[in-house]
Amino acid sequence: MKKIVGLILAFVLILTLNSCFAIEDEFVVSKEYSNDYFSLNYPREWEKEVKGSGINKFIIWQEEGLDFQFIIDVREITDSEVKENHWQETFKIAEKFKSMNIIDLGQVEIDGEIGEKLELEVKIPDGKIENLYYQLEKIRNSYEEIDQYLKGVGSVSDFIKEIKNEATKLDEIEAILPSINNNNYYIDKEELLTFAVVEGVKYELESSKEGRFKEKYIVVNKEEVKFRMVFSGNKVEYDNKIEAVQQVLDTIKLVD
Repeated sequence: MKKIVGLILAFVLILTLNSCFAIEDEFVVSKEYSNDYFSLNYPREWEKEVKGSGINKFIIWQEEGLDFQFIIDVREITDSEVKENHWQETFKIAEKFKSMNIIDLGQVEIDGEIGEKLELEVKIPDGKIENLYYQLEKIRNSYEEIDQYLKGVGSVSDFIKEIKNEATKLDEIEAILPSINNNNYYIDKEELLTFAVVEGVKYELESSKEGRFKEKYIVVNKEEVKFRMVFSGNKVEYDNKIEAVQQVLDTIKLVD
């Protein structure tokens, strides 16, 4: 009897220790990132890349071998954005998309600030490429080469086919835009967003997978700074990582 009780206690102890180490591996032992506008903690397995300079920048986190990204886009709020509806443009695009479904929207709280959230499911890579087409439409009037390119390529369907068959077109598009690391040039929000969308398309084409893709967007303002947070990945990786991402979001501190 004593032997059985001892085995049971040993089993319980092993379960307890495994539980503790599992929690530590998942999140407690984490890295920290901070800049002049926010700070957060993130899993040690995630790799970080910072693009842009000054207040306008975006930070990308990924985990090697897994198909997901967590991005925070930081930029200064302009006068025209004070009263903007964050999702109005997205809704307009979603109505055009055959490859996009809105699955959730509402409010969210980040470090005491009330923001808005939106969750989408998209067919990949078609949805990503289609999104790039509409993003290029926004800036075509500022770039003659992009305007001529879109006129030449024709419809959205033709654009999707061309990019899927000739991914080097993405490098040509990026070459038209000003360098994101040029400190002597003030890169505006649409240019910065275009870079982010192009990188997202490249990422999907390099993975060479087709399927369903999920994205969660959060927008929150703190004084004169806007934070756009995006978590995206294939459906499996998204569902596996959404809890960890929520833990990251819970650590965010927005600087006054």
